[in-house]
Amino acid sequence: MRKTINLFTFCLLLLAFGSCSMEDLGNYNYLPEEAVLPVSVDSLIIPQESQPLLRFGKLYCDPAFGRFDSTQQYSYRWYVIENVTGRIPKRIELHSTDKNLRIEIDSLEAGSYHLYLEVRVKSTPPHDIFAKASLHIVVSDTQFNNGWYVLKDDGEQTNIDYFERSYYSQTHPSLAQSENIIRFASIPGRAVSLAYLYRYYYMNEDNVATKGQGWVIQTDQTIVGLSNTLAKYYKATFDDNFYDAPAQVRPQGVYIVPTAGDAANGIWLMNANRLYSIYGMSLNIGKFSPKNLLNGGAVDIFPEILYSDAHAFVYEANTGTFYYAPPLEGTLIQLDVSDLNYDYIPNIELIRQKQVQPVRILSTLTSANYTATAYGLALLKHKQQDKYYLAKVESRQSGSPFAFIKDLDATADILNPEITVMAATHLANVIYYAKNGNELWIYTDSDGPVADRQKKEIVYPAGETITYIRPIQRPAAGGNLSWVCILTHTADGNYNFYVYNTLGATPELDSENPAQPVLSGTGYARMVFPHFPDR
Repeated sequence: MRKTINLFTFCLLLLAFGSCSMEDLGNYNYLPEEAVLPVSVDSLIIPQESQPLLRFGKLYCDPAFGRFDSTQQYSYRWYVIENVTGRIPKRIELHSTDKNLRIEIDSLEAGSYHLYLEVRVKSTPPHDIFAKASLHIVVSDTQFNNGWYVLKDDGEQTNIDYFERSYYSQTHPSLAQSENIIRFASIPGRAVSLAYLYRYYYMNEDNVATKGQGWVIQTDQTIVGLSNTLAKYYKATFDDNFYDAPAQVRPQGVYIVPTAGDAANGIWLMNANRLYSIYGMSLNIGKFSPKNLLNGGAVDIFPEILYSDAHAFVYEANTGTFYYAPPLEGTLIQLDVSDLNYDYIPNIELIRQKQVQPVRILSTLTSANYTATAYGLALLKHKQQDKYYLAKVESRQSGSPFAFIKDLDATADILNPEITVMAATHLANVIYYAKNGNELWIYTDSDGPVADRQKKEIVYPAGETITYIRPIQRPAAGGNLSWVCILTHTADGNYNFYVYNTLGATPELDSENPAQPVLSGTGYARMVFPHFPDR
């Protein structure tokens, strides 16, 4: 009975409401649409310079307004929503409050999205949305191939700038100042080193061992492994990179010989004066194992090594001994220079008697017929006397690795502890080094006074500081490549990247080509990795 009464009452109220509506006298003042909504967006437009949309590229979008009342103050919010089925799509804020969107696409995986713009009137509390527009977009994954990879940081975060580059040009091209193709999303810490692995084993989402290609990036806080597109973590944490992760996190370098295809048997990593390796021919999920002494003692390896794809050449401080480190072996193999046939090498007795220790070990790499052999120059110091030596070293397991061990004048620039940025080239017994911040010098092993062996090669503009030197010599179709790469840091927090040809078989540089920075970017650039696949 009560339900019947309630229903009857509801019907009476509904009739009363309807009668009021029918008695509407029409005495309302209707406002035009533009007075109620003074702004409207007809469309969203992706400018040509932002096409195609590539991950780690640029996303530019400009709204086309149908109405825009310039007297109003508007706020803008940009975001994207995944275009997916079968699950709740993610909404991703693009962290831009500008009318025209200008961001890097570092937060979007490759895929299909709807891009949205909301326009509101600025007020407190925020006004309701006045206008809204959307656009379907597709973000493509970037595939990186030939090019320069610049490892950089801002003191707290590390990332990578990538510049495209044709491999088969024998002479240095006049590259225009171009937009960076990518800037990889940041990794915590100051940049240390970068290496590309043609054979990179990892566990996929289904916990199955998989072979791919990828990068190992070191900062002073962590080590990460990434896919060749720099878009997916293979190993996201420091511990992920080791079978038995070291307690101390102090990355000092990762080394790989960039030979062809699936080559490079040895992958080397230094952490806290300890050497680790991966044997690239085996399915070991790409994790590093440590090198141990045969007697099981503590290991304290000089942080600079001479390396090839087959083995490394290292100095261990506790034993005062030089060792070989094959990637497949778990122990260091002591260098044997006892053979009398090595007596033709001056000062070889210093090695036999363990009387010298390294000041610097400068590795150089040459690749011929896709087989890598490492050469290098080592600066050695006598343990008891104020004497120094320059040694030429080859990383090989048979025969003496020392081609010569020469007396070195203690006044040579390359022994100055304030001169830290230097590199060797296998073209000659030569060391490039930075002096007084912005000066590039060359030290040549030759006869005569030390002053005659040192030559100022290039002076960069005031305010620039040389941060990295890398000679590159490799065979290529149509002729050999012989370059020297220089990174400098400018007073305004940017970097310049120069590439020079060498002149013939000599170490001198063609400083007229280029006379200006080839490429540039923001941040402190620590290293250049040239990735030129031989395929």
